[in-house]
Amino acid sequence: MLEQLNRELTSIMSGQINKRRWTDRQERTEAGLKLEQVKIRSLKKQMDKEQRDVDRLTSLSVAGLVYLLTGRNPEKMDKEKREAIAARLKYEEAVKTSEDMQFELEKIKAHLASVQNVDQQYKDLMKRKEQLIRDQNSPLSETLYAMVELEAALKAAIRKYKEAIAAGDRARVSLEGAIESLKYTKQLSAADPARGEMMITNRTEARHSRDEIHEAQHNLRLFENELHDIRVLTARELEESGLLTFADYFFDGFVTDWFVHEQIRESEAMTYQTLRETKKMIRDLQRGLFQLKKQLEGAVRRRTAFIEMAK
Repeated sequence: MLEQLNRELTSIMSGQINKRRWTDRQERTEAGLKLEQVKIRSLKKQMDKEQRDVDRLTSLSVAGLVYLLTGRNPEKMDKEKREAIAARLKYEEAVKTSEDMQFELEKIKAHLASVQNVDQQYKDLMKRKEQLIRDQNSPLSETLYAMVELEAALKAAIRKYKEAIAAGDRARVSLEGAIESLKYTKQLSAADPARGEMMITNRTEARHSRDEIHEAQHNLRLFENELHDIRVLTARELEESGLLTFADYFFDGFVTDWFVHEQIRESEAMTYQTLRETKKMIRDLQRGLFQLKKQLEGAVRRRTAFIEMAK
């Protein structure tokens, strides 16, 4: 009877750990979503302003006529179009990120719904177990309970480490894809004598690089959530390491077919650095997982020996 209760306890304790985990993640995701929505509103205003500047130059306004008569209209128009496109791209990226976070939030709520009753289940089970221990009047039962509790905690930690490693691998793969795309985009550059720069002329491939970077950023945010769950790194340390902000530079400079070759090169270097840091974190997690498995093996051996020797 006690063994059956211990199995139930292991399952319920795992549910409690998951409930705390998903509750924490829900709070952090909701806070991040609010910030992203504020960012979207700000970028929308900036995008509208830049578009008005373009429209002003294409109309028969006083400013447009002045630039046209002085011969500066093409130069000014080129600059305003760049700024308008850049503003739109930043806005679109923020909207994508917000949609990703909303989708994550729905998944989190579904996970929480599946464990909403675990605390009451734990209380009910503990009452049954306490009564059984009293009925048996044996100190060995309490020792066995402590052993089972330790095993449950180790199993939960192992599961979280595995999830973090899987998330890290997904981030690694998407970063590698982004690097390959950036390399190819960089090769599609052409000289611009007017500016003395190398410019990216293939708009389709440049947009593909943008999508690859977005995917990498999305997977890195999920990886950060897993790392936060197991306290390997704090969110602050992650942000300072560049894992979560490396794409900001890319999107700040990205203006489709006018994208500067040097900015591609620097984005590629930053992505390489992020990939190296991601791989290092995965290795750290794998070492931690190995240690946890060894601890669990030892705990199981001790419990087995305890049961065998109990009289």
